[in-house]
Amino acid sequence: MLRFDPQSETISKFDLPDFAREFLRVKDDLLIATSGGIAILHGNDEPARYFVDRTTDGRLRIAEVIRKLSR
Repeated sequence: MLRFDPQSETISKFDLPDFAREFLRVKDDLLIATSGGIAILHGNDEPARYFVDRTTDGRLRIAEVIRKLSR
């Protein structure tokens, strides 16, 4: 995903492996509905990614995507 800053005229690249479907700006954050869940972009930080997970007792919860470290 690319983000253009009109004030500094710079482009930032963010790793978002899911397909972005919709975007919503909430104050300084950008919420992104993706094919794998939701991503939240705050400033120039890497997007935090979340998905809906079912617990062992059948309840639903929001879980953060944890990236695997490459060796």
